[in-house]
Amino acid sequence: MPSFVDLQTGGWGAAIQDPLNSGQTPTMANFATLADLLAGCATRVKADACSKLFAATTPPTGAAPTDTLTAAQSTARYSWYKPERLFALLDEFYPVPQGKNLRPVNGKPLTPPEGITFGGKLGKMQGIIVVPGSGDVWALGIAKDQLVHFPAGDWTKGRLICEGKDAEPCKSFTGPFHLAIDQQNRIWVANSSDNVTRFPASDPAKAENFKTGLLNSGLNIDSQGNVWVTNRFGTGLLGMAHLVDMAVRLKTEGVNNASDFLTKTMSEQKGGAGSITLLRPDGTQFPGSPFKGGGLPGPWAVVVDGNDNVWVSNFATSPSSPIVQLCGVRTENCPPGLKTGDQISPPGGYVGGGLQLQTDIAISPAGDVWAINNWQDVDSCYSSPPEALSTRCGGQGVVVFFGMAKPVRAPQIGPARQP
Repeated sequence: MPSFVDLQTGGWGAAIQDPLNSGQTPTMANFATLADLLAGCATRVKADACSKLFAATTPPTGAAPTDTLTAAQSTARYSWYKPERLFALLDEFYPVPQGKNLRPVNGKPLTPPEGITFGGKLGKMQGIIVVPGSGDVWALGIAKDQLVHFPAGDWTKGRLICEGKDAEPCKSFTGPFHLAIDQQNRIWVANSSDNVTRFPASDPAKAENFKTGLLNSGLNIDSQGNVWVTNRFGTGLLGMAHLVDMAVRLKTEGVNNASDFLTKTMSEQKGGAGSITLLRPDGTQFPGSPFKGGGLPGPWAVVVDGNDNVWVSNFATSPSSPIVQLCGVRTENCPPGLKTGDQISPPGGYVGGGLQLQTDIAISPAGDVWAINNWQDVDSCYSSPPEALSTRCGGQGVVVFFGMAKPVRAPQIGPARQP
């Protein structure tokens, strides 16, 4: 019993929550089916809920149960006997709403139930930042090249600044992916192309573009106002060929097909395929940029620690998906002999600890490095994998490396600061 239920708290037991029974297999997803059905009977989710439960738990011999205890015992003793009856009953008691893939849960959102959509105008959203002091919130729409602004974080006063090619800065966007704000109150946007866009928060129409590596995603600002940008396809002819191929797929087959191509391509990249661009505050390239290294197979996100050194997550599997520490602009905080852009971490980056294909990365006030496992097994995400492998698509949680980085001050708004 303790494997299934914590007898002290009444919550789930340790064994049923371990990886082999939860995230890595569908066991946990199916585990509470009977409990949900018993609850449906007890709460009369339907007028005939109990009679249907008793009928679905009728054993191969004998009469149908007449109470929930007997129904539970019958299921435990004859779990092999027509289990499809119970799963069908779950769908009848708790149907998934039409057009949805999840059942509703309790809770009242602070925003409208359908979210903030500006009358259905918003496409897929991506980066979001909060501006220090004012509390303004800025967000990007990657699918429609959109920019959204919420003054002082008030969603009721939010407005769609621009979209597509109707006005700047959106005219300069190409699949805007991430954004950050610098010490001069200027917003920098990483485009899914070979440049970044910069504009003053006070006057977004004054947009400028600056050259980077290929297919940007993450972007962050150090204490000196320098801008670090991750280039998922790196530099060179192969990266450009990938970028052109992805653009053609986006135009002819849509964003989902282009995203699938990106995922498969990045997952197969090896160390040095990606790169990191470093721009000075005026937008010019820092000497040696873009930086490459064996620990950058598929750089995705970038974060700056309290020493102005840089940490990068990777979305790749060949042969591993490391996190990487690079020497920042304050080289006095790097090991002797290293210059800006050199890897402080081992040649292949830091590996192990359960790292999978990562997206975001963050540093805490304790100096812990947090990496988000976003995908686990790319092949399990497509077509119809065997049920036993069907939950291996999504990544297995968060990996924490304790005390590896120079701590930063919370909250993490704007450039990194020491505590």
